[in-house]
Amino acid sequence: MITVSEIERRYKLSSDEFTKNYVDQGKPVIISGVIPSWNGFSQWSLKYFKQLSPSLNIYAKKFSDKGIEICSLTMKNYIGLIESYEADYLNSPSPPYCHDLPLFSLIPSLIEDAQPFPLDYLPEWYWYKWWRYCQFFLGCSNSITPLHFDCLLTNNIFFQIVGRQTIYHTTT
Repeated sequence: MITVSEIERRYKLSSDEFTKNYVDQGKPVIISGVIPSWNGFSQWSLKYFKQLSPSLNIYAKKFSDKGIEICSLTMKNYIGLIESYEADYLNSPSPPYCHDLPLFSLIPSLIEDAQPFPLDYLPEWYWYKWWRYCQFFLGCSNSITPLHFDCLLTNNIFFQIVGRQTIYHTTT
């Protein structure tokens, strides 16, 4: 198992260094300093998404011992569940977890918010309409999703906008 202390943290890593020292070597890396330059970085918040598209229908999943339950909610209602949980997590049920949401396709104005997008971290074939392949994950504190290999046969490039993330990775 790789621990967080073993994962290098680099600031605005060049695409050549990223490819040579991490992608080609199959090594994880934490790159900081990229998304604060996005046009919408300072705007992205629960409040922003709730106001931007309150009636947008999204899907979220509840995981339990009984299996997976898929919930259909509006963005406004979903974010309301998260806000209630965050305000009183000891007495509120954990809201479902929204993942694999094609948010750029659902709200195209967000593409401009994510500029300048670091295309040079991605394979060249990905550059044309890159936003079609992006999947958003939105959840409350203590949400859990397994680390995975993307079905597009690329490495997972994860952008954390708000909060903290703990990523566990095991090797077999």
